[in-house]
Order: sequence, then structure tokens, then C-alpha cells
Amino acid sequence: MNQTAEASATRSDEEKFHSFVHAAIDKPYQIGKPHKREHSSRWADTIVMSATKSIAITVHINFKSPKLAETERLNLISLAAQGIGKYWSRDITVNGSLYKVSVTA
Repeated sequence: MNQTAEASATRSDEEKFHSFVHAAIDKPYQIGKPHKREHSSRWADTIVMSATKSIAITVHINFKSPKLAETERLNLISLAAQGIGKYWSRDITVNGSLYKVSVTA
């Protein structure tokens, strides 16, 4: 077994996950370098739970709508949040492993 195959065989599922995802989005990732399990930006937070093969994404949406009545605005916010959860959540395959992605707003 060569060194690359040996290193791959000893890597954790979490390292494999991060390596695969970072390669897919063309962002550098160094095996063995400490990394946060939580990934954040101004508009979303993501937590990857390798042990349970799940990914939780919270999307931060600015629901400003000054021209609507408060009850209409709250109703539309509720509908948007429900739609994001229903249509954006799904199962994905990452490097051969199935992950459940749950998206909330």
C-alpha cells in the first residue's frame, strides 16, 4: 500500500467529508489541520455532524417589507420559512456517504 492509500485509509470520516467538500467548492483544506465543525457566513450558518451524517443549515434572511401590514408580513415570513425548509432540505451524497441536510430560516 502506498503512502497516499495508507493516509486515506486512516483518515476519519469527518476529514474525508471536509476534504471532499472543500475540493468541490475549490477552497483549500489541509488534512490534520484543526478546523471548526461549524461554518458561517453573514447569511448562513452550517453545522456538519459527521457521526449522524447530517448537516444543519440556518439561512439568515432579511424579511423587510415596510409596505405590508404587520399580519401580512408575519404570514409571508412564515410561508417563506416553511418553503425554505420544505424545498431546500434534502439528502445529498458526499464522497459516497449519504447526508441529511436540514435547512431552516
